[in-house]
Amino acid sequence: PTNQGAFDSLERLHVRLDDFVGLAGLYESRAQAEYDPEVQLEWLERLATLQEEQLESIDDAIDTYQRMLETQPGYGPAQTTLQRLLSEQRRFEDLADLYRRMAATSMDGDAITSARFKLAQLLEAELAQIDEALDLHRMIMLDRPGYRESLRALEGLRRDLSSREGGWDLQLFQII
Repeated sequence: PTNQGAFDSLERLHVRLDDFVGLAGLYESRAQAEYDPEVQLEWLERLATLQEEQLESIDDAIDTYQRMLETQPGYGPAQTTLQRLLSEQRRFEDLADLYRRMAATSMDGDAITSARFKLAQLLEAELAQIDEALDLHRMIMLDRPGYRESLRALEGLRRDLSSREGGWDLQLFQII
């Protein structure tokens, strides 16, 4: 409903009855009916919080936070919560995609560097994509020579690869 009085009454009724599924449907319909992206974000945020905290439907909450980022790609609260949820659910491919989008859509150099660094760490630690992690650290070092976090990560990666069996010579050479 777009009538505020009717909506408020329905919302109170759903809350009083502990009908969180019905309340989620109400928030969903309100978000879909909104033309103003800022107001739509507010309804989607209410919906995502309800899905996570009351309905304990983490996958639905993740989908809603992703919809929020489609509406406003750099929306910080959605990015932060989505990082946490994807990490907790061990959805590392989705988390890597989020970091890639964050780096691609940000206009802030520090935010780009942070997203690239988090992505490099994730690729190395959870997804065993060493080559892409190295490429990201190189990009960071080109943009921010002497970036301590990447220097430390590369040193740790060098030590780790030196102790592994297999053909890591090319990657070791790239680090040195």
